[in-house]
Amino acid sequence: MMKTELNELVTNLNTFGGSWGEWKGGEKTESGTIQIPYVVEAPILTEARQFLNNNELVVTFDWPNWQEGRDIFTSKDPEKFDNLDQETVLKLLSAVMRNARFNEGAWVNLFESGDGGKLFQRLLELQD
Repeated sequence: MMKTELNELVTNLNTFGGSWGEWKGGEKTESGTIQIPYVVEAPILTEARQFLNNNELVVTFDWPNWQEGRDIFTSKDPEKFDNLDQETVLKLLSAVMRNARFNEGAWVNLFESGDGGKLFQRLLELQD
């Protein structure tokens, strides 16, 4: 993994001040049909996903049935990511990336909640 590239990405995620994504569509057309709503994500989120793909960090596993991941995400512990190992961090990121293919806005929601930045920060910490 390119530590310099990851460090730059984490810095950009931490200093990002814009909207993580914007919902589009959902309006009726002149013919009366409704366009399916979709999310246009901020370019920094596309960059984050591309980083994981380009560095072959996406983990293939049975993510829909991974209860441990759900438990981590729903935990109210503000330090829930602080002691995770690299495999778990990558599984969490991979699960949300895969889920976003079926659940519009899942990748954007990860960052809006603050969890996306924390997971990438933890991934960077694990490189030391």
